[in-house]
Amino acid sequence: YEKLSTSSTLPTTSQPSTGTVKKYVDKYIDQGYTDLIIITLSSGISSFYNNILSVADEESRINIHPFDCKITCAGEANAAILAGRLVKAGADIDLIMHDLKDLRNTTDVRFNEWVSDYESSFPKVKIYQSIIGPVVGVHVGQHTMAMIWGRDLDSYFDENGKPIKDIKSKVVED
Repeated sequence: YEKLSTSSTLPTTSQPSTGTVKKYVDKYIDQGYTDLIIITLSSGISSFYNNILSVADEESRINIHPFDCKITCAGEANAAILAGRLVKAGADIDLIMHDLKDLRNTTDVRFNEWVSDYESSFPKVKIYQSIIGPVVGVHVGQHTMAMIWGRDLDSYFDENGKPIKDIKSKVVED
C-alpha cells in the first residue's frame, strides 16, 4: 500500500495463462489424480473462469470441475477451504460441488461497514478480520474496508467431522 501511494506507476493484476494452467493440469495427471476442482475468482471481474471452461472442454485425461465463486479474497478462500475439508472427510465430487454452490448462495460482500456494529448486533455470529489482499487491494486502495459473509464452514459437517448431505441454503439477496 505504501507503493500505491508513492509510485507513479500503479501495479496491475493478471490471470494465469492457459499454458500455465495446462502445466498444472499435466502435473496432477502425472500424480494420478482423476478430478480437479478449479475455484476461480468472480467471473464478473475476470475472464479466468471462462478460460478454465475452455481448458476443461479440451481435456479428456482428467475431469476438471470449474467453479465460479462469484466473489474474491476471503470468499474465494472459504470455498477452497471447504472443498479441501470435504475432500479430506471423504466426500465425493458431487457433494463437494453441491456444497460449494450452497456456500456461494450464502456468501456476499459489503464495503465500508463497521465490524463493531455487527459484533454488537449479532453476538453469536463468528466474525474474523483480515486484510484485503493485494489482488483486490490494487483496485480498491489502502483505506477500503469490506465485510464478507457466508455460511459457517463447520455447518457442512456433523459432530464427527463427516460431510452432511443435501444442505440447501437460501440464496442471500441484498
